[in-house]
Amino acid sequence: MEIQLSMLILEVRDLARSIAFYRDLGLELPDPVSGRPVVIHRMGSGVSLLLTTAFAATYDPAWTRP
Repeated sequence: MEIQLSMLILEVRDLARSIAFYRDLGLELPDPVSGRPVVIHRMGSGVSLLLTTAFAATYDPAWTRP
């Protein structure tokens, strides 16, 4: 059995700047929904790229940003 990547989650400091960066690389990222610090883009390969500012702390309350 081969493991397949289906989603890549990147926790970013600045969502707007990260969206602009990936758009400059050619990805068609949507604008985030108001009040939700996340955008998701499904690439042609089937892998979803998720950019967010609030992932790690959701699952690890002791987590602090380095």
